[in-house]
Amino acid sequence: MVHAGLLAQPARATGPLDTNAWGKIRGSQMTVSRLGQRAPLDAKHGLDPDFVKRKRAQAALLPLLPEYAMSIGRFASVDVTATGTDKGTRLAKLVSALVLTTDATMFVGCALFPGGNDY
Repeated sequence: MVHAGLLAQPARATGPLDTNAWGKIRGSQMTVSRLGQRAPLDAKHGLDPDFVKRKRAQAALLPLLPEYAMSIGRFASVDVTATGTDKGTRLAKLVSALVLTTDATMFVGCALFPGGNDY
């Protein structure tokens, strides 16, 4: 998995990093949040509303982590996953395991835009 120090490298270009709660490792993905996971929601809303800072961090990290994919969360985060492993592939496995069809499922997310972590 990716070392937190590597993810902190673009901090100079994107602002301060809360190193006490920089992110969360969730099994198949790591979520990196500039303000930390415990930041107030209003602070997250105001951090990067136009996605410019996170796109800059994403562009700086992608060449350093070619085996990973990155997607932008709705308010203040970037998700890092192994290439080819995202919410869509995991949902497809769940649908298959439960012997459902995609027509019988619904996915809800807050970043349903190209490059978003729910797209």
